[in-house]
Amino acid sequence: MPVDSFWLDIGHTDSFKYFEFDPVRFSDKELEKMKQEVFASDRKIVTITDPHIGMQHNSKVFKAAMQQEKLQNKSLFIRQRNKIGIYSGMCWPGSSAYIDFINPEGR
Repeated sequence: MPVDSFWLDIGHTDSFKYFEFDPVRFSDKELEKMKQEVFASDRKIVTITDPHIGMQHNSKVFKAAMQQEKLQNKSLFIRQRNKIGIYSGMCWPGSSAYIDFINPEGR
């Protein structure tokens, strides 16, 4: 089949949380096997992402980013007008925070 890349849409995520693979569809072992097979055939894997991070308590990425904010005492997310609270909006995973890409720390 003439294919140079495989695109993984939102279905690859764990409960629509970007940067986290669905553990049922993509166990660590199966994900590694898939990557090896795709790369061995000189093809690429592209995972889509959106500019938001789910704020659920079980989101590994959100927890890690919040911990990083505390350690560095610097904001990674867009804030409310009062500069204190994190701005949140609704998206695929539910309540979501948005990374401040203008801020070098966010990038």
